[in-house]
Amino acid sequence: MSTLQKLQQTWRAGMIGVTLLSLSAALVHSQDVPVSTTAPSTSNAEEATPELQARWEYFVPVPIPAAKTDDSPTLVDLILGKEVFAHARPNLADLRLFDTTGKTIPYSLRYRRPQTIRENVAATEFNRDEPDDGPHELTLDLQRNDIQYNEIKIVTSGTDFRRAVEAEGSEDGKTWRQLVAANLIRFEHEKQKIDLDSLTFADSRFRFVRVRVHPDPNRVTLDRERDRFRITEVNVVRHVEDPGERLTQEGALQPREPGRTYGVPGSVWIIDLGGDNVPCDRIEADIADSEFARDILIEAEYPSGPLGQLRFTYVAMTGERLWQRKPGEPKKPLIATFQEVQTRRLKLHVTDHRNPPLSIHSIKFSGPVRQVVFARPTSEAGEPQLFFGNPNAELPNYDFARNLPEKLAPQPARTELKTAARNPNFVPPPQPFTERFPWLIYVVLSSVSVVLAGMIVSLSREAIMIHDANGLRSGVQISK
Repeated sequence: MSTLQKLQQTWRAGMIGVTLLSLSAALVHSQDVPVSTTAPSTSNAEEATPELQARWEYFVPVPIPAAKTDDSPTLVDLILGKEVFAHARPNLADLRLFDTTGKTIPYSLRYRRPQTIRENVAATEFNRDEPDDGPHELTLDLQRNDIQYNEIKIVTSGTDFRRAVEAEGSEDGKTWRQLVAANLIRFEHEKQKIDLDSLTFADSRFRFVRVRVHPDPNRVTLDRERDRFRITEVNVVRHVEDPGERLTQEGALQPREPGRTYGVPGSVWIIDLGGDNVPCDRIEADIADSEFARDILIEAEYPSGPLGQLRFTYVAMTGERLWQRKPGEPKKPLIATFQEVQTRRLKLHVTDHRNPPLSIHSIKFSGPVRQVVFARPTSEAGEPQLFFGNPNAELPNYDFARNLPEKLAPQPARTELKTAARNPNFVPPPQPFTERFPWLIYVVLSSVSVVLAGMIVSLSREAIMIHDANGLRSGVQISK
């Protein structure tokens, strides 16, 4: 066997070794990849499988207020606190309510920010008139004249039309006053759709509302008949302003540090919110100075980079960036509003220029509350417990939550959470293969390195031998 053939065999053997080691490393890595166990044939069985409390690391008892009378609220609500935010998933998908028997209690998780709620006003229809040719008309009786509304939704059959419509209001059903006159429009072209069926007008309190819809004069059917349609739905709508609910807490203000803000000399304060992932979109500063005008900037602390190092990141302001107090003005707290963040610490930057630093006595922070609403459990069910701290839990999407109206009347009975504790029955999820045997990856990498080093040494020796052999042959030929 020639030296070249030996070199080729050594190369092939080395490549086979590297391939085997690479496959071994891939096998080790594959143990860490979660395999979905969901299959179409078993989805129904998985949905029916009860969730085990042992998968949740933390829980907090939920006391139920005693029902004072038979007409006491049938709903109970609670406000989530720092302990829940610190250990639950950021989107709170892992919240679960269990009774003493281990049965889940459906709930609705609500983000209580200010919003406008659209509600249909209950009404009785009468005097419907829909001739084959001419305007269609009907009247609604709202049964009361103390409800304020400013919108009406009129749905008619058909597509590709522009129908004139008038809406009128009356106190007695005899004398009418026009509320609005506009057009109902619906056009469809490929995937684009225009559908205008809601009309707004000034706030009104008329008990009776009359609607008249005219056929589209430009719409003719294939049989050369005029526009034929039906009024399928008419709803009087009112807009209710929900102010929401905020939770204001005291922040831990750390000592001032000098810094540069917007490229000029300034001051920096760090505000500790007292827990991880605490929602916040507003701070209120109690400042002792009588006169000032300073620009401000807010940063929030988030993990960054592959190692998850905590760093402060700029937060977009939604309110004024200027804190100002003119001479003689009362000393009210200065407010800064910004996009909501979920963090543990905020950093407040204040420009000073050549002015003395501000004297900030204290800072409060606040954010829209996260409200959990659920049906009052029976006395036999005992005191429920709120579990959280399961990174693999998914949003429950209870039917109870989707069927609950936006505005709750009467208001639910409010309860307060007790102190959170670690679940004594908690069973952590199985660790990935490389975490159970962390030394294995180093063994594989070391083996690959040794094999590659051996291959390089072997190939180097063979190459030197070939070079020397070729040199000897050349010398012999020259001497001849």
